[in-house]
Amino acid sequence: MEQIYLKFFGKDDLISRMAFLNQFHLYTCKTPQSPQQFLYFIYVNYIIHELKAHALVEWSWLLLRKFGRGGSVEEEQASRAAYKRRTEGTLPKIKVLMSQAERSVWRCDPQKHQSGITYEEVNRLLQGYVENEVDLNSDGACNHDCGYYNSAKNEGCFDNKFCSEQPKCTGGVHDCRFVESSMQICQAEKNSSRRYEFIKYESGLVHGNEKPCASWLTSAKSWNRWLFMECSYCLCLCDDQSPSTCVL
Repeated sequence: MEQIYLKFFGKDDLISRMAFLNQFHLYTCKTPQSPQQFLYFIYVNYIIHELKAHALVEWSWLLLRKFGRGGSVEEEQASRAAYKRRTEGTLPKIKVLMSQAERSVWRCDPQKHQSGITYEEVNRLLQGYVENEVDLNSDGACNHDCGYYNSAKNEGCFDNKFCSEQPKCTGGVHDCRFVESSMQICQAEKNSSRRYEFIKYESGLVHGNEKPCASWLTSAKSWNRWLFMECSYCLCLCDDQSPSTCVL
């Protein structure tokens, strides 16, 4: 055990070099433990082996004495002193190294990510959603502005306007705001996790990545009721509850 002690904790100081190299995530991510746990594991295993070796030596002295072939008292005392010196010398060093080691556990990034295996994907969580205020209240009224609908839900589809040309938000509608009265909306493909590809307003403002619309381009324009009351289209967040909103 003296040679092992010198290799790890003595002149070779292998434990310090292992502690240093084990701080790099390139190595630690391959093991399900932190650098600090790694040092503790090494220390515990070393102490157990040290104890087993010492117990075996003590048992050997006892057995030899029983058959009248025991060694000198000086040899036994020297063996016990060496055991005490080694065990007492390892604890302070391992404490210092463990206090400096990271306690974070890292996982290596896979070479190729696979949905459902290396990551999970949540679809249609709080997506942008265009809806007219007339469909955000049960009265079918336009008495408020878009900012009033901080927490609402779809209550219908008045006169089969733009609402009939897009998938209904089946969950909560939140944080509505007015942007502009007239817009063009490129809706996403049916098998897409997106709701819209882009929204382009009359002023030229664009939300999303404007490109040739591969699906269908629809228009939405705020309209007046009784000349003086405008029913505005609002840009909201849809917390959808449909089957398409799921973890893939």
